[in-house]
Amino acid sequence: SKASKEDENDEEEEEKKKKAKARREERVRNRNKNRKFEDWLELLVAFQELHGHVRVNVGRNSKTPHLGRWVESQRQQYRLWKEGKPSSMTPERIDDLEALGFAWNTRDADRAEEEAAAASGYLTKVYSDETSTKVYSNEDAEETPKDKGENEEDADETAEAKEEKE
Repeated sequence: SKASKEDENDEEEEEKKKKAKARREERVRNRNKNRKFEDWLELLVAFQELHGHVRVNVGRNSKTPHLGRWVESQRQQYRLWKEGKPSSMTPERIDDLEALGFAWNTRDADRAEEEAAAASGYLTKVYSDETSTKVYSNEDAEETPKDKGENEEDADETAEAKEEKE
């Protein structure tokens, strides 16, 4: 009976902890929902300053999941706005996002980058991850670090060695 009371107390403690955690998570969700467009835009500008682009990873392994969800939300609101449906998107917000180089449709943006690169004759391959993008010229585009299993620093050294030989 003493052991069963201890078990009950442990269960009650666990339940209290679960409820407290759920309340904290709800506050975080609400705080993110209640952020103003301008606040999110500032976060996107900070992301751009850090990474050199505004292509926020929205996937499961994103290092910036809240910003990624907001970015996706902006794309959704833009689609609704273009269709004449109720939306929080405005022409001013569109201008603000486009001034940062925001892509409304990432597939089209990827295709346009590849086409422009191919047309220039300079670029044939782009290696990109969440934190950096490395552009390879035709000479060193044969294999990216990812293809070779090398890291980007090794690829930079290899590229420098090729330049020195020439």
